[in-house]
Amino acid sequence: MGEGEAPTLLQEGLHLRLGYPEGDATTPPGTDVGAVQYLREVRIDGRAQPQVAFLVRFARVALRRALTLDLAPFSPLARAHVHFLDDGWEFQLPGYGNVFMKTGLAALVHPRSVPEFLAAYANHEPFVVHDHHAHTAPLTSLPFLASLDVLLRSWPGSVQAHLPDVRDEASSIEATARDARKLYDNGIGLLFNDAHLVSPLLSDWLELLRRDLGLPALTFGRCLIYATPDGGGTAAHFDQNINFVLQVHGTKKWTLAPNRQVTHPLCRHTIGQPADPELTTYMESPMPASMPDEARTLELKPGSLLFVPRGYWHRTEAEGDALALNFTLTAPTWLDLFGAALRSRLALSPEWRETADGVSDPARREAAARRLDDLLSGLVDDLPNWRASDILDTTESDTGNVDAVPAITPG
Repeated sequence: MGEGEAPTLLQEGLHLRLGYPEGDATTPPGTDVGAVQYLREVRIDGRAQPQVAFLVRFARVALRRALTLDLAPFSPLARAHVHFLDDGWEFQLPGYGNVFMKTGLAALVHPRSVPEFLAAYANHEPFVVHDHHAHTAPLTSLPFLASLDVLLRSWPGSVQAHLPDVRDEASSIEATARDARKLYDNGIGLLFNDAHLVSPLLSDWLELLRRDLGLPALTFGRCLIYATPDGGGTAAHFDQNINFVLQVHGTKKWTLAPNRQVTHPLCRHTIGQPADPELTTYMESPMPASMPDEARTLELKPGSLLFVPRGYWHRTEAEGDALALNFTLTAPTWLDLFGAALRSRLALSPEWRETADGVSDPARREAAARRLDDLLSGLVDDLPNWRASDILDTTESDTGNVDAVPAITPG
């Protein structure tokens, strides 16, 4: 290996440096590097190193475990250790120093800290990072994100096109990749839904983010890719989910404002569109006709990361063609968790599984109401025995252990 050169992990779309040999003054040991995905081989001094490839694959599989592994038995390099940390993992190779990789939330908010992010998260405030760094390189360097044309050629399904009357998913059509390119050339923004279903890496990151945030196992996570032409964007709206936006190409302006109309919405809403009927039952004031006056604007460039809280008003506009990768997480509310646990337990009761006969027949409505009153009386008697730990054991267990919740007996 020549002077100043670093060994490289060769993989699809990304070269990952392990750091320089110890004693090389150009770069100290512990150089930050990106993540590993679709690993094909490792070459050190020009020679393939399958044992090290195994080591890194093993590290990726075990990412979520907090432990230290001695992989010396698997590697002739000897004394190769993998350390799994709270915010990432690192491994050591003799002569090459330590290699550290942040993952999940720590990687997205770097160089700002996770506690700093969590403070903003708790206060339902946006959070932005503008420094491009190696820890998100595995995402921004995904081969299908190289350009819109590459994405369209590799995309396996239909593409959602947002029509210009609303510029939102509330008015959209599904298009083939060929037609989507034509629509884009005519100023229409594109949305590639559920990218995590075609990329194992994106699926892994979704799960890491959910765990890092401490969100319930029932959380609905998705990866979305937005391709926005110059001057295009999305109409002012809020979502019922939280959103991490990683700008990959181009520049996009985000205008954001706190939501004074509804707290913790259960659905999305676009300004100028009819409100969801259930949403209107708990709105605190009428929906605005335009973005609130207290809105502020942020500019995202390649490598920028923006967190948008649940329910926060926002609209976007691209300056030049833009491509962004979004991680959205729709977490269950306390209402959802209780409802899920309640249904799981009631399903064990033959009486609660009875068909609700007679409820729409005036002649039998009274008898149906008496039957439901009998069932409710048993529920009322048993609810005082329920504990939060019982419900969480049910919703967060891998097996859905409904037996953890006390039995409910009809009256």
